[in-house]
Amino acid sequence: TYFIKIKDIIYCQADGPYTKFYLVNNNPLIISKNLKEYELLLVNHNFLRCHHSFLVNTNLIAKFERSDGGVLIMEDGSQIPVSQRKKDQVVEYLER
Repeated sequence: TYFIKIKDIIYCQADGPYTKFYLVNNNPLIISKNLKEYELLLVNHNFLRCHHSFLVNTNLIAKFERSDGGVLIMEDGSQIPVSQRKKDQVVEYLER
């Protein structure tokens, strides 16, 4: 059992029935639940679903590049794709 602070989660990535958690200063953790379950838990903690396979911590977004549908650049340098379906929602969230 791992105890992690929500603020230390950079993003989560779907991996079939599993979810990979990418954390500040740690190797990724693979958890045996799907991304949808974590989306429901983290939505009230500044997390945003930007793609079918990605859930990001909005507090750790460094930049949004609009080219090629869109890419979120996280503070650790990770590049997270934004799906066409989610792009308007992401832009609206970031402009708040």
